[in-house]
Amino acid sequence: MRADNFMYVEVPSLECNLKLVKLTVGAFAVQLPFTIDELDDIKLAVSEAVTNCIVHAYPDEAGLIKVRCESIGGVFQVTVEDQGVGIADIGWAREAANTTSVERMGIGLSVIEQTMSSMTIESAVGRGTGIVMAKVPERSRGEQG
Repeated sequence: MRADNFMYVEVPSLECNLKLVKLTVGAFAVQLPFTIDELDDIKLAVSEAVTNCIVHAYPDEAGLIKVRCESIGGVFQVTVEDQGVGIADIGWAREAANTTSVERMGIGLSVIEQTMSSMTIESAVGRGTGIVMAKVPERSRGEQG
């Protein structure tokens, strides 16, 4: 299905860009009838995905993070992609407390799954990772059912 509206941003994988991406995605998401709590969920999920790019995808140097937001038939979708080291075992990475960084808790993907309506991950070792997250506004779900 074709997007009703979209935006795209690329930033270096620097921690200083985390807030910029969160605020930009949040500003785009307000076009749909999300509650404040749902907008906070979206920003938290995006923060976790971008943090994963900064910490895990490019552990030794800055790389590029691509973020695309779309509004598709009343559903908000955001994709966060990198061309970093990739994930060798996505199933392992999705389990809480599993992390490649001893300084991290390993809950980022679990947080994304809990705060968004859906999440898919595609990754190839040495080529990067893409996380596609979608959120349906609670008010819209009530109207559909």
